[in-house]
Amino acid sequence: MNSQGMKAYRYNRESKIYKLHYVCFTCRTACKQPNPYDLARQYGETVLPSLGNQEKTKKAIETYRTYYNRVVKCPNCSIPMTRVGLQVRVPGKNDLKRWESLRVLCLCGFDHISVEELPQNKRQLLLFLETNKTYFEQLLSTRHAKMLSEMTSDYIARISERISAINQQLKNLS
Repeated sequence: MNSQGMKAYRYNRESKIYKLHYVCFTCRTACKQPNPYDLARQYGETVLPSLGNQEKTKKAIETYRTYYNRVVKCPNCSIPMTRVGLQVRVPGKNDLKRWESLRVLCLCGFDHISVEELPQNKRQLLLFLETNKTYFEQLLSTRHAKMLSEMTSDYIARISERISAINQQLKNLS
């Protein structure tokens, strides 16, 4: 290994940035991949915005998005994996009900659920989806943006998307 690669590896090992977590629903496996910051540094690119230089800041943001939105394929079946939150505890390979619950929740945008919170059966899953659908409908009716910088129309579109995903899964499960 050349000295440049060794430095990059050593730097990544010393940086305390968490790796991103991915799951494959086909073969029920999980893996972790380097954070976009670490990947960009490894290839000699800057992802941190430069103060006072708007052009460099835009380039840094584009670089970050390029690495963050990359497709990670399963090492076993080569199917694109689904990114989940750092708090997700993956169920055991033979726990088919919880894997199905995790898949449905990820499709509906609930990708930061820990394994204790995963519904254990279809009835619990339906109850969870109905409860959260009601919650999102209330959010939509109040039209309060999550962040002040977020446009209300973007917020409405995002929440409406989640509601329609939940409706689709409720229809599939019924």
